[in-house]
Amino acid sequence: MAQQTLLENVRVLLAGKPGCRQQTVFGLPAFLLHGRLCCAVDNSRLLVRVDQHSYRQMLDQPAIRPFVLCGQPLTGWLLIDSRALGPHELLVWVEKSCRHVSSLPTFTGMDHESSPAY
Repeated sequence: MAQQTLLENVRVLLAGKPGCRQQTVFGLPAFLLHGRLCCAVDNSRLLVRVDQHSYRQMLDQPAIRPFVLCGQPLTGWLLIDSRALGPHELLVWVEKSCRHVSSLPTFTGMDHESSPAY
């Protein structure tokens, strides 16, 4: 799945989701949920945020790699090769990421438009 196709498919899945907006994060087209980064598209890979307890187990799956920023893997962030993402798998990963991000504490004292995207 090419980057543009993957991006469009993620956009369709998140269309109309309350609190969701698209913006550029880490130089990538990304989707924030209530001000927190939920998922993004990096070339032909999907970047998702998952709970840290199952993160290591998920890394054992084929086509899944840690997201590395500035030479360091970010625990809880996974890159999934789009070749492993059929329509059902894409939906599962986007929903998993949305569920995790929704479980995180909400920001206080800041509006979501100016809040950090992590």
